[in-house]
Amino acid sequence: MMGRMPRNRPIAALALAIAAAALAVSGCSGGSAQPSTPPTPPSASASNAPTAPAPTGARPEPQQSSGDTAPFVPAVGDCLDASKEHGLSPSSVVPCEEPHDDEVYAQFDLDGGGFPGDDAVARAAHDACASRFEAFVGIAHADSALEFYTLHPTTESWSTSGARTVSCIIWNPTDHVTGSLEGAAY
Repeated sequence: MMGRMPRNRPIAALALAIAAAALAVSGCSGGSAQPSTPPTPPSASASNAPTAPAPTGARPEPQQSSGDTAPFVPAVGDCLDASKEHGLSPSSVVPCEEPHDDEVYAQFDLDGGGFPGDDAVARAAHDACASRFEAFVGIAHADSALEFYTLHPTTESWSTSGARTVSCIIWNPTDHVTGSLEGAAY
């Protein structure tokens, strides 16, 4: 099972309450608040630029089954349809040319040894993914309409499967995306 840590925003408490209610109904574990929705990005004129259809509402939290013995770790460049009912799994990977929710933009391994604690892992994952954001998108995260979250080891996955990989995942909080967000600069 992997944890995730979105960027904190003013309405995180409301989003956390909504996510907790959804998790209670679905019986899944993990997840946390989604960031607030920034303004809609300007439309791109380049033919290879990502396109996004009309907003479809809040993006569901990607989850892994609590019965997973080894966490699913998507590869850099994978595009994910996190809205599928099956949760985050190999069947979440879709061609980037199709509408999708998320894209893995970076990945790295944490140092081995003993589990440093949930907060330490979440903070290290967030900080390292934040530092890789601008190189992928083309503008600083603070200036971007796009958001990111992390998939990172939990106490359970660290000890039972030796998980050390952190995946940095970018998403547009207002729309699905068609194409890669690499160099999107919005």
